[in-house]
Amino acid sequence: MSVFSSQSSGFGTLIVGGIVAIVAVTAGLSAVSKGLFEPTSAVELNEERRGRIHDQAALLASLKRDLIRQKRLLAEQERLVKPLADGKALKADLEILNDEVADLQLLTSRQDDELEEIENKHSRYRQIVRGKIWSQYLNKELKAEYLLRPLKYQDAKISRIDPAGLMVMHRSGAARVKVAELSPKFRKLLDLDLAEARAVMAAMLLKDARGKKFRSQKTTKPGQPSRSEIKAALDAELAKAVVEMEKYVDLIRYAEETAETARRNDRFSSKRSVPGKLETWAGRARKFDQIALGYRARFSKAAEEVRALDPDYRIPRP
Repeated sequence: MSVFSSQSSGFGTLIVGGIVAIVAVTAGLSAVSKGLFEPTSAVELNEERRGRIHDQAALLASLKRDLIRQKRLLAEQERLVKPLADGKALKADLEILNDEVADLQLLTSRQDDELEEIENKHSRYRQIVRGKIWSQYLNKELKAEYLLRPLKYQDAKISRIDPAGLMVMHRSGAARVKVAELSPKFRKLLDLDLAEARAVMAAMLLKDARGKKFRSQKTTKPGQPSRSEIKAALDAELAKAVVEMEKYVDLIRYAEETAETARRNDRFSSKRSVPGKLETWAGRARKFDQIALGYRARFSKAAEEVRALDPDYRIPRP
């Protein structure tokens, strides 16, 4: 019994020692685990944070590059847009200038018409005065003092007076006394002019030498200017008529373009009236439509003159 008791006591001691050893090992392992694994988790966390910081820095750098590109693009757009804005302002100014040019063209044309009317009135008045003066010398003797050179005719009397000179009747028939053959004093008394006389004589010579009629003739009559002289005069007259006709072509274009611009502004412009003028766009369009019609009538008249001088001349379409 003492032996059994002794063995039981030794076995119990062994069990207790084993338990103590297990506890010690467990404690040691726990301490080792805390010492080994906790530092490893902190390192991974730091590396993860550094990775995130790196990613954020890369994203920030990319955003900065995009911002720089966007600023450059915006600057380029502003550079491109500025001329467009300036162009719109220039276009508006140009339209105003075109309106002013059209008005000036209209004013010039009206002044030309007024000047022409004044010249016509002066011509009519001059004809009246001339008629009264000339009538005093009709059927009167052609005196030697009226001429630069001695009389060539006997019993000569003045039968007619015109800008080209005198027609006289004498014993042997009739003759013309040119303005250049009259004395300066008598020339001034009759209001006759050398330049006008030359122009009248040229018109008289060219009266039957116009267009195809002249161009079909082979020769000229004795005493008439040569074909080359008549052709030169015709060409000069044709050039003058063409200039007049083309002037009305340009005026028609000005008037019709101005009317069309006014109609467009009447439809689309925010302003109903013409800038700086007391007229509406619609009224301006109607005014220039009427002006264009007047110019077309004058163009037709000028074109007829050109056709009379040269029937083969190609008339432009206004």
